[in-house]
Amino acid sequence: MSNTWQLITALHAARQLPPLNEMPGLWIEQIDERWFMAINGGREPRQEPGGFAVPPFHCYVKFNGWPAGLFDYQGGQFAAGELANLESFHAALTRAQDAPARPSPLP
Repeated sequence: MSNTWQLITALHAARQLPPLNEMPGLWIEQIDERWFMAINGGREPRQEPGGFAVPPFHCYVKFNGWPAGLFDYQGGQFAAGELANLESFHAALTRAQDAPARPSPLP
């Protein structure tokens, strides 16, 4: 998952966001029309707009509204489908670095 975190870090820098541990809540990013992520840089679980409590220091990912991944810096789980997989998530993160931020879903 180290490549994943490198791409997430690059997107974070492109968005010029504050450090994750200084954000008042989750970093919510609608990456494109299919991919969504919520990252918790805090020490307590925090709910993403769909109601899932993202554990501390974890990234929660959805593909087309369905859970697709949950991981931290040590590893985790990720979908391995034909369309929803780590490779296509990486591609979406890479494309998003040069695109304007998309509106995040409301709770």
